[in-house]
Amino acid sequence: MVHGGTVLMRVLHGVASIPRARVQKEAFCNNLRRVVTAVSEEGAERAWAVVSAAIEQRHGTMVVMSAAGEEEAKRLGGQATVVRPRYLSPDLVECVSEIDRAILVDSTGRCCAVGVILDGPAGAEGTAARGARYNSAVRYVAGANAQTLAVVISEDGDVDMIPLLKSQIRPSDLSAILEEVGRLRDSPTSDGIRRVMKWLDAHRFYLSAEQCAKMNAAMKEFDEFIEKERELWICYARFTPDASMNESYFLEE
Repeated sequence: MVHGGTVLMRVLHGVASIPRARVQKEAFCNNLRRVVTAVSEEGAERAWAVVSAAIEQRHGTMVVMSAAGEEEAKRLGGQATVVRPRYLSPDLVECVSEIDRAILVDSTGRCCAVGVILDGPAGAEGTAARGARYNSAVRYVAGANAQTLAVVISEDGDVDMIPLLKSQIRPSDLSAILEEVGRLRDSPTSDGIRRVMKWLDAHRFYLSAEQCAKMNAAMKEFDEFIEKERELWICYARFTPDASMNESYFLEE
């Protein structure tokens, strides 16, 4: 569905989606440094220069950033054009992105190969609702032996970062909410319970196993209180710890 040259909605394999906002430099660099930890600020800037230039093209492409860029270029040499590592200008990005394959960049932002056909084992992460370019990036990142980030750019200008890590939060914000939960268990109020539960439901990823157990006990008490008050109440799912959560999701105070 297009209006005035702007894509409003697309349906692929029966799944409807709306265009996503263009990725911003700060979000990209933050995600890259958390995924590929060897990347310096300068390396992130150079990687962004490649990605931003690729986004401006009128066709889909992929940019893959690997902590083992040169080694991966050699490994994939039979299905790529290996080049002497170098930084790419926007004009060069435009040229090499004409090839409907990936641009491989190392942790310093240097291009190591172009026209790369990505490999990787098939897994549950892929989806038939997305195209071959997206699914090949998902498989490659899932099977990579080195820290890797893939940026998939569609013909319509949509941009996917794989993996796209959840945003970082302040530990003090989580602690403050959990302290409020403790106070509400002693002196419950409907408005207070609704407020903390709404926040915690949106941030359940960040809770540890111990915090999840405490929240499940608190939820039982909250349910009983709301039932006695005879008010409408959202039935929230039980809290369970997420295995992928770690300290990198917390901001420094």
